[in-house]
Amino acid sequence: MSLVPFVLLTNRAYALQRSGGVVFSGNIKRITHIDLDPPSISLHYLTQIFSYLDQDIITCWNNQCPRASGQTCHHLTSDRVTLILSALNGSAPDVFGEGSETDFKQLTDSQRADLFITWQWVKNRIWRLAAIHGLTTEDGAPELGVGYVVSAAMTTVAICRRLPLSAMESHGTGFVSDDSLLNAIADDQLEKLYDIGSILTNLLSSPSMALQATLVSTIQSTSWSDTLESLYSFLSLHRGGTNDFASQLAQAIKIAGSVRLLTGVS
Repeated sequence: MSLVPFVLLTNRAYALQRSGGVVFSGNIKRITHIDLDPPSISLHYLTQIFSYLDQDIITCWNNQCPRASGQTCHHLTSDRVTLILSALNGSAPDVFGEGSETDFKQLTDSQRADLFITWQWVKNRIWRLAAIHGLTTEDGAPELGVGYVVSAAMTTVAICRRLPLSAMESHGTGFVSDDSLLNAIADDQLEKLYDIGSILTNLLSSPSMALQATLVSTIQSTSWSDTLESLYSFLSLHRGGTNDFASQLAQAIKIAGSVRLLTGVS
């Protein structure tokens, strides 16, 4: 198997999660699926997810696009965001293609956790980027509405419930098995769970966010409160709940509770 997709994927994942630069700016080409072993199957589908994150999106993510200086950004548009988020939405066969579920059965629990949670996290990050660019709305495509990231969070909870705790602990705070080529990109999955759970409260303070009323009403909802509590419970299982991301999500839960109190919702 060529290492080129692996190197591109590693660089793209690091740039997105750690605000680094994209050293290798070429497009990620999906690996040809021909009798791949389990680690390569994981890489095959991860490249499919990260293929949507090109240099333009990373530039926006790193706050280096024209928007940073108060100008209009032409890198990220409503149509482009809608196209990407639509392609990443749906069931696994919808997104990864027919036959993918058979492939997933060959993966370890840790590999499935890494793949599926990263999938929801990338959706969350792209939607957040669109929100900061002022592209999200309740009057347009459903992919641009708050319901999109709420659904991604609920899907993440369902994923975590289907997986044993050992899948999340086999590589410290990462969900990648020791025998996997993905060790080199063992992103902090606890941070991804935090990102997924904290997005609404974090965006409350964004001056460019045009969905404040919808954010508040969603944060008030019982379904979102239950989702946050579930994500927190998964985080709190690691290191006895003393990891930084558990405490940070607890703060997001506290903010959500304050919003409910201020608006008279118990």
